[in-house]
Amino acid sequence: MKKVETESLLKSFSLFFVSQAILVGALFFINYETRLRALDESLFSKMRVCSFNLKCDEFKMDFIDKEDHELYKLHKEQNALSSYFSIPNSEKFVLKIYLAQNEYEKQIQELQQGLLAMFFVVLFVVGVLSFLFSIYALYPFRKALRLTEEFVKDILHDFNTPLSTLRLNAGMLKEEIGESPKIARIEK
Repeated sequence: MKKVETESLLKSFSLFFVSQAILVGALFFINYETRLRALDESLFSKMRVCSFNLKCDEFKMDFIDKEDHELYKLHKEQNALSSYFSIPNSEKFVLKIYLAQNEYEKQIQELQQGLLAMFFVVLFVVGVLSFLFSIYALYPFRKALRLTEEFVKDILHDFNTPLSTLRLNAGMLKEEIGESPKIARIEK
């Protein structure tokens, strides 16, 4: 592969790969945000079910003063992910169901690791496809380059034939007539 072809291949590969990688990265970021919201909604749904039957191993529970806690909403606090639910026949207390922050972060980390592994697999596939597309896009360029080279070779051959005949005849004329400034000029 010639230098021009290599440069063209690298530029087209870079263009295809970078543009596709940015697109895939944006899609995976949107997918991550969606899955994070789905995880929060799933945890809140489990907390809600837990508030009815009080049978949940995943969460911890506590009874706290009602104060200004917003009920039936997921709260992300520094040390826990919690939600507050009303207790029937109680005006003073609410039920706090919470998941420890480290458990929540562990679930987020599992989500991130799964998506990151999938991202690198997709990025590898994008890289292979970009390379194949670059080679495909390079094919007409290579064909045109070969045609140009053949054309130049043919033109050079066509020029060399009459020039060789002129030099040969000038040499024969020089032998027959001898040194002459006009023959030296024809040879040059």
